[in-house]
Amino acid sequence: MEQKTMKCTKCHKDVVVQNGINKPNGFICNDCIKRRKSKRTAIIIGCIILLGIVGITVYLIQGKKTNTTGFDGITNIQDSVNVSVQKPAETFDIAKTVAQATPVIAGQIVDNIESFKRIFAENVQKARELNNGSIVIPNISILFNFNSFDISSTSNELLKEYAKAFLQTNKEAIILVEGFACNIGGDVANNWISEQRAKNVLQQLVIAGIPENKIEVKWYGKSRFNEFKYSSKSEYRRVVLSVK
Repeated sequence: MEQKTMKCTKCHKDVVVQNGINKPNGFICNDCIKRRKSKRTAIIIGCIILLGIVGITVYLIQGKKTNTTGFDGITNIQDSVNVSVQKPAETFDIAKTVAQATPVIAGQIVDNIESFKRIFAENVQKARELNNGSIVIPNISILFNFNSFDISSTSNELLKEYAKAFLQTNKEAIILVEGFACNIGGDVANNWISEQRAKNVLQQLVIAGIPENKIEVKWYGKSRFNEFKYSSKSEYRRVVLSVK
């Protein structure tokens, strides 16, 4: 009995039906099926071998990175660097400084605008170098004529310069305004004139921009005449400004 044959769609040979398989894409002989399986197996094995080679290579490279002997026998090179960043020094800002309290000493009282500007500029430079948050404003003295509380134009300019210096600070200090008189006349007259002198200075400071609550006013008449040793009586007719 003659056996039925079919042509293989892969190798195009006539093959007995029993030696092949019908698939959706056609008849395939057993030989082609075996070759196909062998090829697939070879591809899988090749991929496995390739992955193994890649893995070994990565492992070896990584091992060299962590155990490399570097310059002069240095081993275990670290790729991290600790950087110490220093905080920059704060820059001097006069607006953050407080006017430093200064005692009233006769020889250290300034009575002219040129000396005040020079001394204050020197004090600003000192404050800049120390940068300790404080600054010295020179004490000033406003002189008056006998039995008068009028402020001269020269003295008024000195008051404005004093106020300008104070307003450059943080304005947290208190300015002490003290009125004095010579010993000519009675207590009542001298108390009154020293009061008017002090209050007149207060008014000019407020006009110059200093808040009134930052100014303290006192007056003594002639009660402190013997406390300061001035060369003439005219020098006792004054108002002294200092930082309290």
